[in-house]
Amino acid sequence: MASRQAGRNAAAGGERQRVVVLGAGYAGLLVTRSLARHLPESAELTLVNERDRFVERMRMHQLATGQVLPYIPLTESMGDTGVDVVIGTVDSLDTDGRCVSFENGRRIDYDYLVYALGSRSLRAPEGAIAVADFESASRLRQQLSDLRSGRVVVVGGGLTGLETVSEIAERRNDLDVHLISRGAVDAGMTPGAGRRTRASLHALGVSVREGVRVEAGSDGGFHEVDADGNARRLNADLVIWSVGFIASALAANAGLRVDRQRRVIVDDRLRSIDDPRIYAIGDAGVIDGPDGLARMSCQTAVVMASWLGKRLGRQIAGKAVPAHRPRFVWRNISLGRRDGLTQFTHWDDRPLPIFLSGRTAAGFKELVNYFVTWQVTGLRPRRKAVV
Repeated sequence: MASRQAGRNAAAGGERQRVVVLGAGYAGLLVTRSLARHLPESAELTLVNERDRFVERMRMHQLATGQVLPYIPLTESMGDTGVDVVIGTVDSLDTDGRCVSFENGRRIDYDYLVYALGSRSLRAPEGAIAVADFESASRLRQQLSDLRSGRVVVVGGGLTGLETVSEIAERRNDLDVHLISRGAVDAGMTPGAGRRTRASLHALGVSVREGVRVEAGSDGGFHEVDADGNARRLNADLVIWSVGFIASALAANAGLRVDRQRRVIVDDRLRSIDDPRIYAIGDAGVIDGPDGLARMSCQTAVVMASWLGKRLGRQIAGKAVPAHRPRFVWRNISLGRRDGLTQFTHWDDRPLPIFLSGRTAAGFKELVNYFVTWQVTGLRPRRKAVV
């Protein structure tokens, strides 16, 4: 907003706080828009992102299968908030000097940093391709388009793997589609929800094998290894890797304490336990102690961003704020465009004996996706081809 710039000018001679947000995913974009409303007008607010658009991570399986997604430029989302939007890739973080540096040599100083760089798929081995980030999903989109027939294997039976294999099977009946999972594909579900999920996969023609891991072989191919250690060559024309997520190495390289997934360890006010001027939210942060719920999700990102956006200004001013308590509500899974599963949960992510399925769940998830994107961006998603 124009008044933020006016407030900066009026604050000449006073203390001017520089707040930098790294990342414009669900957490980063939402917290930035909230901070623009709640920080003092004298504060300088900068949003840094590697691309000029907001990417709906919850729809990467749709992007990969050639579907049209909303295109939302960051500048349009920011509107007249007065936020300085910087497009570029951050190369390093200097916590002592309080600055971030870019690959092109540019540097931005900060007084407070909100670390919201999200996560990406674990690196896929040579010969496989991931799906959970924009670049990988775009490459997979092309590979699936080029594949006229053959055997497609999705490795990993988590939520992303389930959504990806279902989307491919529904849209491509010319392909032989398989799902291989080291664990159970219904992990985190009640027995009834699990049976419903398996029935949906069966109806789509997906072959499911559980208790099997996939390893890259020295011969350039892949091998299936069962629980007894027996291995056999994996026959596939396309291998899609969906076995987990990891955060950026930026914080770890800067000396901040992180967990095994490289998430910054924060206190119950979302501050790094090593540096109280750095806040980490979404997939990039995890609360230290028993309240640090482990699952990376858009659900957690939105809740953390909403909480911090309203309270960062108070924390900067030295005012007391309540502790942030993470809470889960559900696990939403699309199983193609016409089917889905919503497993309702306790606050700590344990499943409740309540779930939705079929078209009801598919419609519910689509509604949630739509309104979350609206909440995060401030814009009603418009259908426009992704470039």
